[in-house]
Amino acid sequence: MRLIAKEAQATLKLATPIAFGSASMVLMGVVDSLMIGRVGTVPLAASAFTNSVFSLFYFVGLGLLLPVAVLVSRSHGSDRPADCVIWLRHGLALALGAGIAGSLLMGVLALRLDLFQQPPEVIAEVVPFFLLFAVSLVPAMLFQVLRQYAESLAFAWIPMAILFSCVGLNAALNWVLIYGNLGAPSLGLTGAGIATLFSRTLCVLIIMLWLRRKLANREKWPRS
Repeated sequence: MRLIAKEAQATLKLATPIAFGSASMVLMGVVDSLMIGRVGTVPLAASAFTNSVFSLFYFVGLGLLLPVAVLVSRSHGSDRPADCVIWLRHGLALALGAGIAGSLLMGVLALRLDLFQQPPEVIAEVVPFFLLFAVSLVPAMLFQVLRQYAESLAFAWIPMAILFSCVGLNAALNWVLIYGNLGAPSLGLTGAGIATLFSRTLCVLIIMLWLRRKLANREKWPRS
């Protein structure tokens, strides 16, 4: 029983930040919807439509990237740090390819949004926001690989903290860019798209810098 309790405690300790981190990805979309909803029903409908299309590409890409966590965990458990880095590089290449492909496909769809049978007023307003979300697919995919890599090495709390910080940043930028606060122009729906793209890009840069330090101090990594 002690062994089971010990293993359960270790699993819970690792799973908790992973679960909250996953929730924060959804939370960014919720925050966008709440803040865009104050602008009007048409921008809110455009936001919901864009998030639906983005989610399709995001979850397909996420499915492609899930093996990274398995392979890195296996290599880490076998005390093969060099293999962990190899899987990270493969994962980043796959994430970049999937992100770019998804962005381009969303860009093509932006030319024929009428096929989705959305109201004309929504189609007229959604394109800039839709394209900004399309570009944001690339940093979203890259972050998922870096996050999975860190979690596979038992470093799960920092990625979670980075994600929640970026959700907060996204909300702050929304307040500035959607409503035109602090002297910024009032960009409405487009402002929300800019905020999301900036926040997701910053997430990637922060976790890359943090992991770079970790890679330079491999002897301090926890062992499975």
